[in-house]
Amino acid sequence: MHGLLVFWITVTVIQWPLPSAVGATFGATDSVTEIYVSFDRNNSVFSFRERPDDFTVAHARFDNAINRTGFSYLSITTVNDYTYQLNSSVQAYAAGLAEGFLTRELISLHFLNTIGSFCQNRTTSSCQKLETFLKQNLDWITDNVNANPDDSYWYQVRLFYEQIRGLQDGYQGTPAQITMDVDDFLGIYLLQISTDVYDISKALSDDGGDAEWPQYGHCSALIKLLPGNKEIKDILIAHDTWTSYKAMLRILKRYDTYLHENPIESDPVLGHTMTFSSYPGSITSIDDFYVLSSAMVTMETTNPLFNKNLYKKIQPKCVLESVRSMVANRLADHGDDWSQIFSQFNSGTYNNQWMIVDLKNYDQYFHEVLPGFVTVLEQIPGQIRYADLTDTLLSKGYWASYNLPYNDFKNDPLSRCNCTPPYSGENAISSRSDLNLPDGQYPFPELSFGLGGGIDMKVSYTL
Repeated sequence: MHGLLVFWITVTVIQWPLPSAVGATFGATDSVTEIYVSFDRNNSVFSFRERPDDFTVAHARFDNAINRTGFSYLSITTVNDYTYQLNSSVQAYAAGLAEGFLTRELISLHFLNTIGSFCQNRTTSSCQKLETFLKQNLDWITDNVNANPDDSYWYQVRLFYEQIRGLQDGYQGTPAQITMDVDDFLGIYLLQISTDVYDISKALSDDGGDAEWPQYGHCSALIKLLPGNKEIKDILIAHDTWTSYKAMLRILKRYDTYLHENPIESDPVLGHTMTFSSYPGSITSIDDFYVLSSAMVTMETTNPLFNKNLYKKIQPKCVLESVRSMVANRLADHGDDWSQIFSQFNSGTYNNQWMIVDLKNYDQYFHEVLPGFVTVLEQIPGQIRYADLTDTLLSKGYWASYNLPYNDFKNDPLSRCNCTPPYSGENAISSRSDLNLPDGQYPFPELSFGLGGGIDMKVSYTL
């Protein structure tokens, strides 16, 4: 088993006017709301319900505890009725409906806080190029899904987009029909793929220069073996998110969605249950940090691109990173398997170093770490490389994505730079760009003052 603890230091909520309320809030108790989604099989109609009935296919519970703990909490469970031909599509769409409906206020706020001011004038050249790219990408994805209806990979891609469409319809409070059509430029789909869109915007600029789209920065991660007398006593797997302070409306999510691997299989995918830190309007983590029912923990830290020529490799005929990570989380059984699935149709967007920890390769009886325990994958446009680095973990006792786990940027040698003052809070674990001087002198903008930094810490441990 795996435990998940989440700690939060501070939270900022930016208040914005809300859109008109969509429907009633069902099952509300203080900050906790619940909703059930029913599906009339005879008429193919979805509906929201206050209580479960014979047609219930999804249940969601939402605790908006942001002002108490810094996180809100969402759990979604779907009914695994294998007798129905479109069961997985029904589950995915219904899960999206429930989440969109219960979290619609946070979705609205998060959108306004983060990307609402971008591309408001859709006549600008850069926004037209972005919209065209995303439309071409969705058309290519849809063609491949339709051409490979029984293929496990493309089936999971299909379910991803159907869940997003459910999220959109749930936000509007209007259940509709299951479809992959998520082409709502300036809507929830952009919240889902916001990290991909930054690199797409760079690729669409004439010289790979600054993108108009906001960038969501780096992260830091740690895998550490805790020794006992003669064995490994415990294993800590931790992750910090570094991002803009505009993105501090957070949701800790748990999905119990028993999707099938493909239309032929009746057994659910290995990663049917997952707990992950996330944001309103996204069915993936984005951080990324996942604890999976396949006994794996997957997480990443961001790789910035300094070679502008690499952006030329970003083309519409690809599967975006946010989609590939969820498909791998659903289907994979081990680190090498996860890496092979994720590597297909590389988009070259949201380039990261992924760390896949397979707890099945930890012998709890002998307290030994076995080969395949940790796989590290790195992606850039046009190339993905991965390897089993369990031996490196064993020799060092830890795998750290960024130096050693402490933040003392005024004294840390790795935080020093040709700056005034001679250090940057960006060059430390769980960075704090807001601690840099607004009138300081820095060689490039990423090291300077900014309203961003480490906003959380998650840790998973073996039990």
